[in-house]
Amino acid sequence: MKAHRFFRIFIIMALSVFVVAPMFVAAQPAPVGQWDFNDANNRLKATVGADLQIMGGDARVVTGINAQDGAVSVPTGVYYLAETTDPNGGGGYVNQYTLVFDARIPAFGAWYSFYNTNWSNTNDGEVFISPEGLMGVGATGYSTTAVPEGVWTRFVISVDLAAGYMNYYVDGSLLLATTGRSVDDRFSLYSTAQPDNPWVVLLGDDNGDDAEIEVSAMALFAVGLTPAEVADLGKAGAPIVVKPHEAQPSSKPSIISISPENPSGVEDITLTASPFFSPTGQTHSTSTWQLSFDPSFVNSGDQSVMLSVTSDSALTQYIVENNRIPFYTPVYARVRYVDSNGAVSEYSDPVSFTLAEPAGMIVKYEEDFESTELNAAPQGWKTVTLTQNGDDLAADMDYYNPQLAGWSVQTEETMRQLVYYPSYAGDTPSVNQIGTPINDGKFLIADSGNYAAYSLLYEAYVLTPVYDFSNASDVILSFSSNYVQNQNNIASLEYSLDGGDFSEDLSVSGTWKPLAYYLEPADIIRNEDGAVNVLDTLE
Repeated sequence: MKAHRFFRIFIIMALSVFVVAPMFVAAQPAPVGQWDFNDANNRLKATVGADLQIMGGDARVVTGINAQDGAVSVPTGVYYLAETTDPNGGGGYVNQYTLVFDARIPAFGAWYSFYNTNWSNTNDGEVFISPEGLMGVGATGYSTTAVPEGVWTRFVISVDLAAGYMNYYVDGSLLLATTGRSVDDRFSLYSTAQPDNPWVVLLGDDNGDDAEIEVSAMALFAVGLTPAEVADLGKAGAPIVVKPHEAQPSSKPSIISISPENPSGVEDITLTASPFFSPTGQTHSTSTWQLSFDPSFVNSGDQSVMLSVTSDSALTQYIVENNRIPFYTPVYARVRYVDSNGAVSEYSDPVSFTLAEPAGMIVKYEEDFESTELNAAPQGWKTVTLTQNGDDLAADMDYYNPQLAGWSVQTEETMRQLVYYPSYAGDTPSVNQIGTPINDGKFLIADSGNYAAYSLLYEAYVLTPVYDFSNASDVILSFSSNYVQNQNNIASLEYSLDGGDFSEDLSVSGTWKPLAYYLEPADIIRNEDGAVNVLDTLE
């Protein structure tokens, strides 16, 4: 669903101690799918798992790594569908996996695609070789070293979204390590939890960025392989086998200080964890910091975890910006460490802190929508709906529930009577991360998911009156939002220092400055030097 939601509102309201366990030999990971193209009568036949499906045409047989090795050349527009596996990593999709490709890049100068998580192959692939021979994608960055050209190479893509990383290897050696990934994000695979489409596209892309490539073998593991395990796989043509490895001693960091101890106002909170130590000589690679309103961190990585950050810089100290923290609500924090061999520690025991409101805070303006009539906006607020619907704008017939076509005040009781809102069904109120009802009384809502013609542009604005704080200092804006990010959405929060306004024909007066923009990382456009191109991104 492609949609835009804009929200501009101006309301002021008020480590490491290791517990050493006995050493043991871990079970060696094995592929859940492997395809070697060695059967002359059926090049789609699986060595392990289910057979491939070929889409968009056919591949031609070519000479492989040696005379006994089967291989094919896959032209542009032709790709394979490979069956995946059960969900893992704490989400509903496959969040921990490794893909192996014994492939030959004929020549640089074109784009080559390794895979696409979209089983219908109707959007961009996930990992490419660029025309310069660099491996990666915009969302993770590209390698600084080119891959081999014109020779058989073993490419390995190891993904663990629960740990937040996605790493690229060439012939057993690390080419690029990336962090910042999250559970069930763009790079997760469809799983058996989606029985109609448990597929991943191999060697495909939606718009021709999949130049003809030769492939001798492909494999899928249901785990993100560690550097040592990838090294076992070696170079193209070697057996796709991982040796048994000694597991690292179990380890558990601790958060040893919270500063300030009693945070309030606009103070950020610094979490400090115990030092890293490895009895086997490994180094500290990354740390994952999590915040939750639930001390048990149930459904880790999902709605009960308010923040999950995997970092290779904030290893033993993390600064929490308190603009995400409500007043008077306990917040729980924990951390875990990953060493240079990929071994992951236990999470620390949770610690908690509570943010108090600033001393002397005065509530100047507040809107809770309780005095506003249903299907309307508060007095003085402005709503603009510019949804495309052929030659008409926002025709009611194209909405499952016309009252949600633009911004309006509703109640949870109203929502429970509407179709296409299963989360409101039944007698149990929908709850938020803290466990309290999402909607207490009335609320303001606009919903692109309610728009039947979802292929068209949904665009709805809401603006508060202009509030004057020229004589105020230390102004705090606080608002509660159930905004849900979807592809090509943006939510914006801006302010004006010169009486700016926004008319119903979308003409803008004054100068508006940014506070925050919420959008998909994949939609951020960067310059050649990596800096964000603000104008192109927002346009």
